[in-house]
Amino acid sequence: MDEKQNSNRDKAIAGFEKLWVWQKAHQLLVEVHDICKTLPHHERFKIKDQLEHSSSSVTDNIAEGHTSYYYQDKIKAFNIARKEAGESQNHIRTIQAKEYIAKARADEIVIRYEVVATGETHSVREFAELAFRHLDLDYREFVEIESDLFRPAEVFSLTGNATKARKKLGWNHHCKFEDLVIKMVESDFALNRSAKS
Repeated sequence: MDEKQNSNRDKAIAGFEKLWVWQKAHQLLVEVHDICKTLPHHERFKIKDQLEHSSSSVTDNIAEGHTSYYYQDKIKAFNIARKEAGESQNHIRTIQAKEYIAKARADEIVIRYEVVATGETHSVREFAELAFRHLDLDYREFVEIESDLFRPAEVFSLTGNATKARKKLGWNHHCKFEDLVIKMVESDFALNRSAKS
């Protein structure tokens, strides 16, 4: 394959496909959909459809968030992806309880959905402050907060628990929140520069 073909192949990959979190979620989607194929027919419009939808929605919302232009749309999509991952974990536990898959397999899938968790909680405001500060800007000059759009029933504290992933997989996060925000900002700048060239 010559250099031009390599270049064309790289351009055929959507930006979100390069995201580590999308790749992990997509691999889980494929495996979960394979499991769904083995479920009995009477589960077709019950747990099977719910699990297929929630696992697909994780990757869909990561892709949507990544390609969204407005910051608020990005955060909204990523938050939905996070919730759909939790719903997928719940559905996996349901099919385990119905003895369609073994507990060990269910544990492994649930842990893999949890692997991106750090056990830390940070607000969207904190994220915005760090991202804009990295660019020597004040986020308040660019971000509007509309309190009438807050949902009263929203859960305000969502913290992933990666204890099981640390114990069983030996996994631990090595990137601090501040470093992650800076990497994201730098990555967006790099993608923007490459899109213009």
